[in-house]
Amino acid sequence: MNEKKILLNENALLSRYKSLRNKADRFFHFFFLFFFSKLFVIFVRGKLHVENERHVRLQSRMKTLDSGIKNLPSSAERTSSRLGK
Repeated sequence: MNEKKILLNENALLSRYKSLRNKADRFFHFFFLFFFSKLFVIFVRGKLHVENERHVRLQSRMKTLDSGIKNLPSSAERTSSRLGK
């Protein structure tokens, strides 16, 4: 009789342990999925931000180059300035 009670008690403890273990596993799976998804989003946003900054810098360089090219003297003006006229 005592052995049956011990076995039932062990089975109850084992099933309780398994239940708690499943809950903990589900919690940690959810936590890690949430954490790594947030980390991934932060990483992607950072990459996009850096790419956007590069694009803006490149556009501003191109604008300054364009304005510099427009402000260059023509070949006739360069020749006359070299000749001192």
